[in-house]
Amino acid sequence: MTSHQEKKSLKSNDLEAAKYDALKLLSYRGRTRSELSKRLALKGYDDGTVEKTLAHLETIGLVDDLKWAHDRINYYLRKGYGIIGIKNVLREKGVDRQLAETALESISLETETEAGSLFLGKKYKPPFDIKTKKRVLDALRRRGFSNEAINCVLKNVQEERNENNDEE
Repeated sequence: MTSHQEKKSLKSNDLEAAKYDALKLLSYRGRTRSELSKRLALKGYDDGTVEKTLAHLETIGLVDDLKWAHDRINYYLRKGYGIIGIKNVLREKGVDRQLAETALESISLETETEAGSLFLGKKYKPPFDIKTKKRVLDALRRRGFSNEAINCVLKNVQEERNENNDEE
């Protein structure tokens, strides 16, 4: 056995080293259980050590996928993403499907519509001709907005435009 293999073998069972590495990863940013599991496995820790480390971190509250999901939901709403786009991000980050659905229940149609309106306000200025309206629809779909939210956003833009015309 080479010295590199010996070091890797020793590392694979070292619970304290795994905790240290996990804490170091968490010091940069919050991570899901799945992300931490993958990163620790890449560092050479065996499944048992990874599982014990993650269980310990969950017990002390440093790994909480539901809290992480809520934080990410708020972040992506502010960045102009819709419920479908956020669901895809959560899935990519390894959040359990049921947990993601639970976290996404907190997003109302009104909240999603506000996020869409904010996004449109930054990118497009009404009035929309047919070509611009298609671009707006496509942009909202790419950002993961539901059809219902897209209709509400466009309706709000139309109402604002009508109000502005009435004031003039």
